[in-house]
Amino acid sequence: ILCILSTLCIRFIFPQWSLEGKSFWIIRLSPVSLKKIYIEKFIFSMSLVAGLSVFLITISNFMLNLETTAFLLILGIIAVSSFTMVSLSLGLGAYFADFSQDYYLRSVESFGGFIALVFNFAYIILTVLIFTWITYANSSAKLFYFKQILAIVFVSWSILSFVLSFIANTKGLSRLREKEY
Repeated sequence: ILCILSTLCIRFIFPQWSLEGKSFWIIRLSPVSLKKIYIEKFIFSMSLVAGLSVFLITISNFMLNLETTAFLLILGIIAVSSFTMVSLSLGLGAYFADFSQDYYLRSVESFGGFIALVFNFAYIILTVLIFTWITYANSSAKLFYFKQILAIVFVSWSILSFVLSFIANTKGLSRLREKEY
């Protein structure tokens, strides 16, 4: 589901700022701050992506009849990953926004789209490696405090994800403020 989530983010969330096109000057001159518009775009995107992802993973977990710990862990991973990938896509989309394009897919096919894709896939690979490694360590060595170690790893990974999200959103918004229309 993380790859599907990444695809949705790159395809639909990354080009949101470039979609404003030549009308970006209206947004800049409006009485609503750019930060507020950015937050509204983030909340709208996040609610759609997280809602869809959590719904799909919940159905999947019920069909697999997972135990409660695994069910909640996977649900948490998907929720945090949704937040992070939306942040990366929207932040990098703002950073690399190109208002001169007439066709919005050109922004997805640009260098910025490639960078967003690389960042999203690197995040997915990191996430999969971390949680696969801890699960493998438990299955091969029967870790004594597995649930506690898993909780520490999840919290550490979540903090890393939120820091990454903060950096992407901050850099994207600051670069967007510098853009000319």
